Amino acid sequence: MRTSKLLSSSILLPIVACGLIMGSASADKPKVMRQDDLPRHTYPVPVSASELIQSRDAFAPVAEQLRRDVLADLDGYDIEDKTTLKSMHNVLMQVDLLDGDFAGAMSEIAILRGLEDKPGPKLTTGLLVEAMSLGAKDATGNDAAIEAATIRHYRELVSGLPWSDVQDVLESSKGQLEMVSPNLLLGLVQSQFDPVVAESKQLSFAQAQQLLNMHTFLTVLAPYKDDVVTVLSEALAAHAVEKPDIWQARNLDLTGRDGLSWVRVMIWDTGVDPDVYAGRLVIDPLDPVDGVDNDNDGYVDDDFGIAYDEDWNRTSGPLYPIAQATRTPAELQSMFKGIFDMQANLDTPDARKVKQEVSAMPPEQVADFMRDAGRYTMYAHGTHVAGIAIDGNPAAKLMYARLSGDVEPIPPAPTMEQCERGAQAFKDVVAYAKAHGVRVVNMSWVIARTSFEHDLEANNIGDAESRKQMAREMFEVMKSGLQEAFRSAPGILFVGGAGNSDNDIVFDEFVPPMLELPNLIIAGAVDQAGDATTFTSFGPTVRIYSNGFEVDSYVPGGDRMKLSGTSMASPNVANLAAKLIALDWELTPPEVISLILDGADVRTEGDHQLRIMNPRRSAELLAERRGGAGSHAD
Repeated sequence: MRTSKLLSSSILLPIVACGLIMGSASADKPKVMRQDDLPRHTYPVPVSASELIQSRDAFAPVAEQLRRDVLADLDGYDIEDKTTLKSMHNVLMQVDLLDGDFAGAMSEIAILRGLEDKPGPKLTTGLLVEAMSLGAKDATGNDAAIEAATIRHYRELVSGLPWSDVQDVLESSKGQLEMVSPNLLLGLVQSQFDPVVAESKQLSFAQAQQLLNMHTFLTVLAPYKDDVVTVLSEALAAHAVEKPDIWQARNLDLTGRDGLSWVRVMIWDTGVDPDVYAGRLVIDPLDPVDGVDNDNDGYVDDDFGIAYDEDWNRTSGPLYPIAQATRTPAELQSMFKGIFDMQANLDTPDARKVKQEVSAMPPEQVADFMRDAGRYTMYAHGTHVAGIAIDGNPAAKLMYARLSGDVEPIPPAPTMEQCERGAQAFKDVVAYAKAHGVRVVNMSWVIARTSFEHDLEANNIGDAESRKQMAREMFEVMKSGLQEAFRSAPGILFVGGAGNSDNDIVFDEFVPPMLELPNLIIAGAVDQAGDATTFTSFGPTVRIYSNGFEVDSYVPGGDRMKLSGTSMASPNVANLAAKLIALDWELTPPEVISLILDGADVRTEGDHQLRIMNPRRSAELLAERRGGAGSHAD
């Protein structure tokens, strides 16, 4: 499993706002049913990636070729997937901006706003570019006057927004923008792109898009950063509103309830801190922690769970190891909390410390900063998820199956042998869960088909088309292994998160989210008011939406932290599933899913219909349908 590069893919969202446009259908055009159906493009690069993003002259040929390729694909293919079209038209908008063609950029933005489903992004897409266009009309020929006019217009545009619709978007935008600096971007490029380009002398389309984002910021948008942050800070301070919280009224707390059945819940994640959940664990007395496989089941020290390393080999230990980090666990926690506090617009000591550190960070220190962020994410993630999954359920008992990820800027090259080990690991984990009486498994992770292609690119393996084919074969091995594993355990309910990429998980091919099985349910994320978060992925297999916004839970060591993501929405659904089983042990996974879906409220946002989870109502439906609950002893 490869960990995502924290911040590197989302860091420019506040300033280079993306949007959507629908492709025109034609019987003469090949219909694009999945991302893999699109052609692959490459771009020769005679200089380093670091030089490329800093030079308008060096980047101009790449930008122009990107424009030609996007226009050719839009003209030559029938593309309906909005996320794909968003990405393609973002390229066109930025190339127009680099050319100083504000009319072209604004033409794109007008279409994008009209087709965006989520209210917040619909209203905020392209605001800075719009302000730049207005500023250029007000004051020509004088850079200082143009910048002043731009910020004046930006302030007016922001102040005129309906605050309840845009507050969350602007809070997140401000926090992410505060993290961006030329040195940070240069450090990312030096560690992630320069070694690749030095060998291959070319970029893939996806790599060129990422560098286009960075180049646009460095050469066009950077002068506005501080003023934009100031405007957002003032607006947030003046207009912040408390959105209603729908979750307290829906809460189902089984504390003190008699007649509950014990329910074993497996957290298939990055590990769980046993000290935080003492007394809530399924302890195996046959295999204590002594470095020996005492029960001869193939796992060493599986006292309350099992573990795999980043190459899918069996290992041991309840938590991802962080000994190689450049910071202490306390320092890592402070850094991690500071990043999320900034995104939530919280002016905390941790947030201020991160701002100060990032603003002064030289490029050569960025790689270690990103490694440490990735290490702590994996160290803390599973513990946070576990707390959500068992909250308010005294009958829940925890087990873990630990995954590991790679934190290097350039990941190791994926191999078919590694994928086959991964597929077998999926089957072994599920077999272990079956053997230990697990009823609910939470999986707050995804494996994307594109991740294999990107990792092959990063290691300069093959050409664009051969990488596409190799990635397909590797992904299918992993997908089939996971699907077979789920089918082998029809009595276990598997709960997964949709992902945080604001994309169609079927079109882009994410597993487990794209799978359709009677014992699998996939969760998207809504906020405290039940509105879809800007990050949540979607698609026909996302059947339920739950709270994934600033959800409070434990991190290793016992402190609490609020985190956001479908990683938090998924265990909220697993929590309800385990409570329903605690109330009635005889429930099957399809019956649990039916109770969750039938108890949900239906809401429409654009093209998407959301079923918002209502735990209390689902429990009422159970009582109505069964007229009582069975029990079962652990």
